[in-house]
Amino acid sequence: MFLSTGSRASHLPTKAIYRKTDTFACALDPIRTGSNIILSNNNLTATCIASLGVWQSATGTPSNYALWPLVYYETQINNFTPDMFPIGVCQSIFGAVAPYNYVNSYYLGQDASAWGLYTNGTWYFGASISSTFHVTGHNGDVYALALDQTNGFLWARNVTQNEQWNGTYFGPTADPYTQVGSVNYQGYFNQRTLHPGCSLFTAGNSVTFNFDGPFVGKVPRNYRTWRGRPIP
Repeated sequence: MFLSTGSRASHLPTKAIYRKTDTFACALDPIRTGSNIILSNNNLTATCIASLGVWQSATGTPSNYALWPLVYYETQINNFTPDMFPIGVCQSIFGAVAPYNYVNSYYLGQDASAWGLYTNGTWYFGASISSTFHVTGHNGDVYALALDQTNGFLWARNVTQNEQWNGTYFGPTADPYTQVGSVNYQGYFNQRTLHPGCSLFTAGNSVTFNFDGPFVGKVPRNYRTWRGRPIP
């Protein structure tokens, strides 16, 4: 579902309330990663080591919705093939090995617990193609994802190819700050514990995550790093 109009977020806290227990550290989680993906680079790079005919996914540190609801992160494709999801978001159940073992068999977007952007320019949610408005990815491309966790609104784009937010559907009016041109997943991604992720299929597929900046793309106004740290 696309939103054609929007307004500046009125649900923002006047300031972030930090607690002693808050941590900004972000990485991919080995426990929540498929068995044929190896993690490196301080668990920020995921690489598929075997082509088994099944999807392998990696998921990471959850966002801190209670601290700041508007978050942003980027990924870079290190080794491209057409069959990969270099960026996405999922509920906690997707990354849990038990009882469903999604990370060893599912791609992001194969069910309603996750959303993923495919390198051919489509994105998936609930095993259905939700959009065909994105450009095709290439080796070295950087992707960005902006998420409004209060409303369950989501935007993504290929930064390297200077793509507009959410592709060509809304053109230059799409903007996470004004909430125009979002994909609306209320009931699935709003006010929940959410994790970043990627899905890989072919040996050698590799993606590096950037949770803390400095970022390649321009971060939307009022958005912060994945764990709520002000943009450096």
